[in-house]
Amino acid sequence: MRGRPCGPALVLALLAAAPAAAQQAGSAPPEVIPGGAGLFLSPRARVEDVAAGPGGRLEVVFADARGTGSSFNRVLYARRGPGGWSAPVPVDDTPGEVRAPRLVVDAAGRTHLFWWKSRAVLLHRVVSAATDTLYREPDPRGVSDPQLAAATDGAGRIHLVHARAEGGHAYRVYDRGRWGAGPAPAAPGGYLRLDRAAAREGRVELVYVAARASALEPRANNDLWVRSLAADGWAAPMRVFAASSRTHDPVLLTDGRGVRHAAWTERSGRGRSERILHAASAGGARWSSPGDVVPMSADVDYYAPRLGRDARGRPRIVFLRSDRQAVTPQTAVLRDGRWTAPRPLAPGAAASTLDLELADDGHGALYAVWRGMDGRFRCARLPR
Repeated sequence: MRGRPCGPALVLALLAAAPAAAQQAGSAPPEVIPGGAGLFLSPRARVEDVAAGPGGRLEVVFADARGTGSSFNRVLYARRGPGGWSAPVPVDDTPGEVRAPRLVVDAAGRTHLFWWKSRAVLLHRVVSAATDTLYREPDPRGVSDPQLAAATDGAGRIHLVHARAEGGHAYRVYDRGRWGAGPAPAAPGGYLRLDRAAAREGRVELVYVAARASALEPRANNDLWVRSLAADGWAAPMRVFAASSRTHDPVLLTDGRGVRHAAWTERSGRGRSERILHAASAGGARWSSPGDVVPMSADVDYYAPRLGRDARGRPRIVFLRSDRQAVTPQTAVLRDGRWTAPRPLAPGAAASTLDLELADDGHGALYAVWRGMDGRFRCARLPR
């Protein structure tokens, strides 16, 4: 995070010097998000969420750690506008563990940030305004697994789903400056994600992992589920996948033809994240048998699958490929029912942490953000 602002002049200079491989790939070199050593205090600082808007506008939220402990305790935010990237600024630098920072943009163009604080308080802040408490957990022990998901619909309303200590989830809607409570999805689960493409089209659909515990796997995460919000409340959950392995980090996307796509990682008992699986559903009632996005390979792990919709309405996936030499951000496109061979997001691109986020502006432009080997965060626009 110690780069320079990446304005138009610098982008043109970088393009002029880009290798032929980058030009053949149809992608510009990644931009470096500015920031100094005094902003990010931990080598584990990570990107948590990205939102994209018209004209190349991008919003990014990060988690960082002050001190030597294992918990994140800082939230930072950066934005790219017509003048380039702003330096990340602290949003929350107060004591207490931080979990699951998320951001969305409302109908008025205001950026809303959400994050869990100390496992008991769900905080909300509109950029350039004060922080307010959106939810306080009544259980003094707090939430064991603080989770939340947020998305904006076509009318600019914000839909928010978050965990509760008593089990299940809470659902809230922000409309015309006010929060209202909606029907609560009763089923518990983790790794919450909303389908942001579906939300833009007026549908609220949630993907999550449910623990199917047994004596042998008391903390197992085996089953992948999708729930849809109907006029009379949340529909019954539809199971996408069940396995004896551990399911992690699911994402959900509706493509330009209305077909739903889910992608997730599967982790073996050895703790390795060995596969990225994908399933599809034309109507949401039945899901296809899952298939590998990338063929399995010995000593290769995969992390952080993220889905977006390209200019042709096709699903595009980004993910991290980890082997003994490097962690590489890669991408592939679902074309005629098959995933193309993955390729690096940019020539020579490598990641220093196992986090990667993707933003879809709703008009075919996709942007990926990750942390490079030099500790600086990078942003790449994917080829159309």
